[in-house]
Amino acid sequence: MKTKLLLLVLFAFASVKMQAQCSATFTTNVNPNGVVTCAGSAVANIMLHYWSFDGGTTFICSQQNATYTYTTPGTYTICHKVVDSLTNIACDSTCNSVTITSALPCNASFYIYPDSLGAPSTYIGVNTSTGGGLTYAWDWGDGSTGTGANPSHTYAAPGVYVICLTVTGNGCTNTYCDSSTINKTANAMYSVTFGTPTSTSAIDKESIHIYPNPATDKLFIEAATNQTYQVQVYTTNGTKVLSTSVKNKQSIHIEALSSSMYILKLTDASGKSTYSNFTK
Repeated sequence: MKTKLLLLVLFAFASVKMQAQCSATFTTNVNPNGVVTCAGSAVANIMLHYWSFDGGTTFICSQQNATYTYTTPGTYTICHKVVDSLTNIACDSTCNSVTITSALPCNASFYIYPDSLGAPSTYIGVNTSTGGGLTYAWDWGDGSTGTGANPSHTYAAPGVYVICLTVTGNGCTNTYCDSSTINKTANAMYSVTFGTPTSTSAIDKESIHIYPNPATDKLFIEAATNQTYQVQVYTTNGTKVLSTSVKNKQSIHIEALSSSMYILKLTDASGKSTYSNFTK
């Protein structure tokens, strides 16, 4: 009888101790990009952690911490359930709410390059900004402004202009400015058009692989077809800094280039072209 009583006391004590060690409480940290980091309680006998993110995925892992990125602002419920290693059953669960105010970071960026099929004073712009629900505000550097993701602007005279783009979305605002030299061709209009290049024939970008990016001394160009491509490298303000040719998988030497972003133009034997950008 005493033995049974002792066993019952020991079992009850073990149960109380197990329950005391089984805790699913956690803290949350939210950064401005919508990334939530959850830190669970540090208990030794937890075998599995179940993290459930409202509007997202349920993670099952053996770690007490978890990270999840929300893509839309709002208030969400995060739940944490733990499984005890001794009994292999869920022993505790906790839910907390978190408010996301700026889920998608925004980043303003663009570049321009000369339009090889247009007039010498015509440039093509590519808007490479990222973020959700963006609005665009352009400052053309000559006192004029514009809106929209892919606008056009004509300058009254050649020169060096500082073009600025400000993007706003999901509570995020970011501005990027770049100094661009508009070609000094006499008796011509000077225009920048953002969007699709005016070329009626272009190389399929999927057939060309350019790597690494960023690059240091060499930039490899790998083409799907066995032909020679003419290569031209421009600065973002339209100055040509390199001209060469490649065939199949071949590298070009860029040791002499300064650290910056560049525009790479490839032209095949039929006159089709494609553009890409890389950073050194």
